[in-house]
Amino acid sequence: MIKNISSRDIVPICVNGVNIVVADKQSVAAALLGAGITSTGNAQREDRETGPFCMMGVCYSCLVEIDGAQFQRGCMVEVQEDMVINTGADYESI
Repeated sequence: MIKNISSRDIVPICVNGVNIVVADKQSVAAALLGAGITSTGNAQREDRETGPFCMMGVCYSCLVEIDGAQFQRGCMVEVQEDMVINTGADYESI
């Protein structure tokens, strides 16, 4: 059964400078996918975009910057009100 989302179940976040609202109690990666944001950067050795894949913290394809902290696994962090998320950060410095 799909739960209806009420206004008390959503939180505002900022993604790549754009303010959006998403359902709370979910991972950042799930919130991004639900908002239609599928790319979190580019693969280091290939010319292709990356995005959430395993959704359990193993593959590191969902790395994003969260509230200024780079290289966060979006699938392992629960979305919080007023969170600032940037995708496609400069991961070449790893």
